[in-house]
Amino acid sequence: MTGHSMLGLKPRSKTIMDKLEFALWVVVLGVTISLLGNLLWEFIPKGDEDMLLTLGAILIGICLLLIVFRHASKSQENRSTDSRSMQAPSVSSLRVVDIEDVLMWGWNGRRLLDELIRLDYRTIEGLTSAHEGQTEQWVPVFMDHPDTWRLVIDSHGEIVGYWHFVPLFDDEYQLARTGQLFESAITTDKVKFFELPGKYNAYFVSICMQARYRRTPAMRIIFDSLLDTFTELAREGVFISELCANAYSASGVALSQSLGFTYACDHIDHGKIFTSNFRAVLSLDFAKRHRELIHLYSNL
Repeated sequence: MTGHSMLGLKPRSKTIMDKLEFALWVVVLGVTISLLGNLLWEFIPKGDEDMLLTLGAILIGICLLLIVFRHASKSQENRSTDSRSMQAPSVSSLRVVDIEDVLMWGWNGRRLLDELIRLDYRTIEGLTSAHEGQTEQWVPVFMDHPDTWRLVIDSHGEIVGYWHFVPLFDDEYQLARTGQLFESAITTDKVKFFELPGKYNAYFVSICMQARYRRTPAMRIIFDSLLDTFTELAREGVFISELCANAYSASGVALSQSLGFTYACDHIDHGKIFTSNFRAVLSLDFAKRHRELIHLYSNL
């Protein structure tokens, strides 16, 4: 899980898997036809070669027809899938969910993190385990601090985006700020107890959205949910002083700059570190609709 994961990958080709599946299906069909032929031949009088040839031709014909039918069905299925994937997805069906929804699905922390890590690898080119981390590492971070993340799901319940930040202790935050922190090193003992009133420095682990949903309405949903959460926290006396992120990709750099973040340094391994005072973010156009949040921070 790494900062500003906004660069999508091309969809994985299913051609090889389709060919392997088709070859396996042909082999199974051939074996089945052969066994059926052997069974029928037991009932054919010995020496009746014409009958044997006719039966063999019929079985071979059936086999070929089934292969052609299977191939045609698979081709039609692929064309239908491609046609659906080219259609613009409905943004109106997107919904923001939190830990309560996840638990209602019957998911545990491991299931949630497996899905998010899979999404990260799909949407971030060149992602490595050193920057992504592992399921076991992230489960307690997510489950201990449910107000540091939200998910965006579509009408089918698929997770199409999410955001996540962590309020790190000072030592870890300074490592992040100077480009020395690896996300794989973030464990729950390095995350401040965020549920107490106070001021915190937050490190953005990820803002992620599937490429097909990177349109203005969908991106507004994910950023509005972020600012809505900051509003809820501010009502309880929880405030953000500074934000820090590792822009892992070129699009991550563009996003950081668009959000008014300032370049701080290069990460020692991969990416560029950006920081921003939270009040500077609130001065941006997209944040001006969140008047209560702006008011709460103006009283600090």
